[in-house]
Amino acid sequence: MLQTPDKLTLALACAVVLPCFSHAATYTWISSGGVGQDGDWTNTANWSGGTVPVDRIAGTGSNNGLSFNNTDTVIFDGTTAPTTASFPGLGGTTGGNGDTPTMVFNSGGPFTFDFNGRESSLWSNTAGTRTVFTVGDGTGGGTEDVTLNLTGLTFISRHATGATNNFLVNSDGTLNFNAGVDFRYGTTTDRLATITIAGGDVSFAGGLTNFTDNTGTYVDFTIVGGSFSALYSSTAGGGYVDKDAVETALTAGINWKNNFGGTFEVTESGGGFTVTAVPEPSSYALLAGLLGMSYVMVRRRK
Repeated sequence: MLQTPDKLTLALACAVVLPCFSHAATYTWISSGGVGQDGDWTNTANWSGGTVPVDRIAGTGSNNGLSFNNTDTVIFDGTTAPTTASFPGLGGTTGGNGDTPTMVFNSGGPFTFDFNGRESSLWSNTAGTRTVFTVGDGTGGGTEDVTLNLTGLTFISRHATGATNNFLVNSDGTLNFNAGVDFRYGTTTDRLATITIAGGDVSFAGGLTNFTDNTGTYVDFTIVGGSFSALYSSTAGGGYVDKDAVETALTAGINWKNNFGGTFEVTESGGGFTVTAVPEPSSYALLAGLLGMSYVMVRRRK
């Protein structure tokens, strides 16, 4: 007669044979000035269901920030941002639960978060593309306009082979880095970073390093209106030394993707450059023509 294993036997078998999987967790910040709500990250009243994000790896040594499993997500839906003093910092280190948190900023802010993880890097320990930060939800106006300031970041892509860290900046979003960053760790070419600009603005208060010498690293403009700014680098080093270098790169299209059907415009200021996604000149002519026709029709009615 076939014996059916009891629950204890099954549990032991699973513990020995099967790997451990962490269930995905979603935390939603809802602080909007309601009863008991404020800017304190640790205040349960500021979180949906009263659940404050839990650090998957206790912050010690070189990793003192918040570290997650790569399927965990923090969503910001409130109008009051967490105070910088109460936020534990963005962590990250090697290991299954050592990812820098995935965060979605729908409203509120401005947010200012510091990188306190290992090597001050943005970590992804699983191969594949992960949109680490989504800034804005495409619905602008008032508290719906979102600004995210990231400070202390050194390497924008760390650690797993084949991992790509993506930033998505929507039309109501602004993403600021307080310095230039290194888009590649060491000599590796298989740990990448991409920035998708869907009408928003991205700026680096420093030069880019190891950006132009890696074909898998790029800025993708998807609609008209977005912009990307950075300072010039003193040497090439995977960055841009002048406007000519930027325009040459835009023409080559290796590190820049035009998925908005318009054209790129490059301007200079403050020792750096800004690339803006603008309509084709023919679009301007069409718009001018439509405005002219409207003016004539109004005049005739009078």
